[in-house]
Amino acid sequence: MRQNACLTKKVFDCGSFKRIGAKKLEPVVLEKITELVQDTSLAQKLLEKTRAIHEQNPKQREIERLKGKLQGLDRQLVALAERLSELPSGISASPIYKLMARVEEEKVRVKAIATLVA
Repeated sequence: MRQNACLTKKVFDCGSFKRIGAKKLEPVVLEKITELVQDTSLAQKLLEKTRAIHEQNPKQREIERLKGKLQGLDRQLVALAERLSELPSGISASPIYKLMARVEEEKVRVKAIATLVA
């Protein structure tokens, strides 16, 4: 509120809501979060729901795996491009280019598999 002190009071009017001090609110919130984290039945229910979703759609699980692989390949290409830009002029860049080509070929292969799965 101090930051926006120059604004009119209309901005701060929240209707029927009242402000609660952090000293009162934080311990309550922390207690509730601790209860949720320690509740093994909640964790079990979430795990069961997650498994049920994945079992219903095995294709989706494979697509997610392939997406992750593509992201990894993209990160490899970015790292190689960074190394290429830092390479001294007297050193041959052909090994890096060959590796980049292999990574690109792998991306094409993974995209083709993803298309078949979908």
